Amino acid sequence: MTGYASELDTLPPLVQAFSGAIGSASANILTYPLDLVTTRVQLDPPGKNRKYRGFARPIHLLRNIARRDGIVALYGGIATDTGATILSRYVFQQ
Repeated sequence: MTGYASELDTLPPLVQAFSGAIGSASANILTYPLDLVTTRVQLDPPGKNRKYRGFARPIHLLRNIARRDGIVALYGGIATDTGATILSRYVFQQ
């Protein structure tokens, strides 16, 4: 019986590194808007009276950013962040 680990060990190191880099980049692209919202919530002044609280706040922020600045604004700075992620994962896998 062959296991998953033994199949992975047969792949060349370069393929393993490339796969890790692509997987990390894909995850970064999917979660980047959530990181943006987290940063915006953390930068809000603590005493500010908020209309939206709990889970509604991040959803409201995502909608407002997309409506006001366009969908592209949700991914501002992603090229640099993804490049750094790919490079670090590629080097780590080697």
